Amino acid sequence: MYWSIMNQNELDADQQAILYVYSKYSSEKNTQYLQYTAALVLFYYLMSKGIFPAYKEQLLVYDYKDSRRYMWEDKKFMADINIVRDVDFLNRARLKTENYRDLNAHYCTTLGHRFIELNYQKSKTASAIDALLKCRCGHYRQVVLHDDCPELVCKKCKQKPIKVEGFLYDLSEPIRYPHTKAFI
Repeated sequence: MYWSIMNQNELDADQQAILYVYSKYSSEKNTQYLQYTAALVLFYYLMSKGIFPAYKEQLLVYDYKDSRRYMWEDKKFMADINIVRDVDFLNRARLKTENYRDLNAHYCTTLGHRFIELNYQKSKTASAIDALLKCRCGHYRQVVLHDDCPELVCKKCKQKPIKVEGFLYDLSEPIRYPHTKAFI
């Protein structure tokens, strides 16, 4: 498996960005997971800022908090997550509760953290991601899921939250750009 860490070409640029973000919000060592909806918010935000590819062809009907909503997710993104998992850089946990149909979360494995450390941490894309997701105080902003719009919030210094506009769509409202629907 050490060869996998050294071979940067196993993951494309999108998959490396996915792993980098997960490495900042999750950890196998600390048993710290990043909930999948929160990850989608982070990547939608990065996409809206031009850091992550503009995958806006598909919207999925998905449980968001206590309602069913359209929200951004793309099959290419889902496939990329699975590829990163297949090389043992992410592990997934799945939970069903009384209030939510299905909760998915992932953590970056120790092997994934090592890959980032050796191959990606000092890249231009990593710096651009940090510039958007890190607060001025140096801590990463956390995702807070609100009914109308998720926000990125610094829980340390309480800087003004960043609203992630356009992530959610109401099922009764028209969608203003070309898309295909998929159901999960």
